[in-house]
Amino acid sequence: MDFRQLRTFIEVARLQSFSKAAQKLFLTQPTVSSQILNLEEELGTKLFNRVGKNITLTKAGQLFFDKALEIINTYESLKYEIDQYNKSISGTLDISCSSVPRKHLLPNIISEFSALYKDVTYRIKELDSSKVIDNILDGFYDFGIVGNKYDLANLSFIPLMKDELVLISPISYNLNSTKLEIKDIINYSFIFREEGSGTRDIVEKAFELSSFNTSSLKIIAYLEDNETIKKLVECGLGLGFISKYEVDNNVGTTYRVHKIENLSFERFFYLVFNKTRTLSPLSYKFIDFLMERSSHN
Repeated sequence: MDFRQLRTFIEVARLQSFSKAAQKLFLTQPTVSSQILNLEEELGTKLFNRVGKNITLTKAGQLFFDKALEIINTYESLKYEIDQYNKSISGTLDISCSSVPRKHLLPNIISEFSALYKDVTYRIKELDSSKVIDNILDGFYDFGIVGNKYDLANLSFIPLMKDELVLISPISYNLNSTKLEIKDIINYSFIFREEGSGTRDIVEKAFELSSFNTSSLKIIAYLEDNETIKKLVECGLGLGFISKYEVDNNVGTTYRVHKIENLSFERFFYLVFNKTRTLSPLSYKFIDFLMERSSHN
C-alpha cells in the first residue's frame, strides 16, 4: 500500500468513476483499475460495489475511505509544515568539531550562514576528531568537522579547507633552519596531541611513511589543545606539531617554525555526516550550504 493507491482510491470514491479518476490523476484507466485491485487484494476485501457503470463504496470501502482521507490529510498537513519550516529555516544547529576548524573555519562559515538565515542559533562542541566521528555514528550529532578522514562506509567526507602541520621548537634550542631532517630532531623531547586527535594521526602516518616510528621518540606530554603545546614549547620543554593556522605573533620571539625534509604533513578538514541516517531539515540546509561553499573554494 502506498500514497498513490490511497489517492487513486479517494478520487474513484469521490467521482464514483474509474475513468473520471484516471482523467483527474493523469493516469490510464487500466492503471487506476490495477491500483484498486491491488489495494483490495492487500486488504482482503472489496472496496467498491460495481453494478454496470455504477460504482459505490462497500461498507468496508466507506470505513477505509474515512481512514485513507485522514492519512492523506495528515500527510499533506505535515508536508506543508515541513515546507514552511524549510522556507523559514530556524532552530538550533549543533556542531561538533576539532579545535582548528572551531577557531579558524567556523567563524566565517557561521557568519555567512547567519546572513542568509537570521533565526538560527548555534551550539558548538569542541571534540577531537575520533570523538566527533563516534558521536555522529551514535546519532548524537547530525554532522561534524574533522581533521582526518576515516575509512567508514556509512560516512561521507567533504573537504572544506586545506591545512598543513608544522614543527615548532623553542628559541633556546637554536634550531635556526626553517627546513630540518628527521635526524636533526629525533633526540629531542616531544609534546604530542592526545590519542584520537587528527593532528596526531597525520604526524604518525607521515613518520611511518619515512620508515621511522614515532614510538621511538621521547614524548613527555600528551595534550588536548594546540595552545598548551605552544606554551610548553615556548618554555623549552620540547618540540611540537601544530596547524599552520595556529602560528601566531610569537613566532621568531619565543619559538621557531620548521618543515621536515621529505615528509608531508598536509591534510584537509572535512565535513562529515552519516549518509544512511535521516537528518533534521536544518542540518540538511547547513550541509548543502557547506557543500556549495566548498565547491566554489
